[in-house]
Amino acid sequence: MERFHLNGYIVEYYYKPSENNYELKDAVNFIGSKCFETIPNYQCFKSFENKVIVLLKNSENLPLAFASGILLNIKEVGTVLHSGLVSILPEHRNKGFLMMIYYVLVGRTLAKLAENQKIYLTNLSCDLGILRFFGKFVDSVYPSPDFKGRIGELPLYIANQINENFREEMYILKDAIFNPHTFVFSGSIKDTVFSKNVLTNKHSRDTEFYLNLLDYDNGDELLQIGFLDQQLFEERKKILQRFGNIDVPILV
Repeated sequence: MERFHLNGYIVEYYYKPSENNYELKDAVNFIGSKCFETIPNYQCFKSFENKVIVLLKNSENLPLAFASGILLNIKEVGTVLHSGLVSILPEHRNKGFLMMIYYVLVGRTLAKLAENQKIYLTNLSCDLGILRFFGKFVDSVYPSPDFKGRIGELPLYIANQINENFREEMYILKDAIFNPHTFVFSGSIKDTVFSKNVLTNKHSRDTEFYLNLLDYDNGDELLQIGFLDQQLFEERKKILQRFGNIDVPILV
């Protein structure tokens, strides 16, 4: 576990934590109990196997938020980081926590895995804020409003591997239908704890792009795939500051 301070908060980073880390389990379950009527048997709530977790606490050591990524071992590609699950106590949302914990999740994992090479990252969501953030923060994200040209063979291969082999890990319903052109999983979270309504009055170019892809009444989710290397990650600090208005440290 790595522990440091960020903007007055305590941040803890766990790489493949032990199932016997009951303190971490208690923290994750505490946050989950405040965010879900029933904690889903999914992701870090189910198991710490192949997970990377960032836990954010206040100065009194009270858990406020976490992000849990999944390390996907994809044949002929290697390790792909799925950004996974983010849970923030309701009274602490809209404070820039998403950006802080995602920065640590990606930055520390990139440092462990990449060794000056790029890694592929994935996101699966219907949350407009998360889709927009991933599309801006990660490089060459498909689909996103800024993507130009045609999707490459490797991202398409990763998407098909996820569709065929990683549905359970990513909480994709068995009956969901994957569209290899739009990367939409139709009915992915229909009638589950993760289904959402559209809660936005901001119809920017970006939000319109995602709204046109998703049917919220049907429980659709969008799979996004991009990559980062250490140099690109350093450049993304400026984007992170713009989104969250936070002071980004240099992590060592």
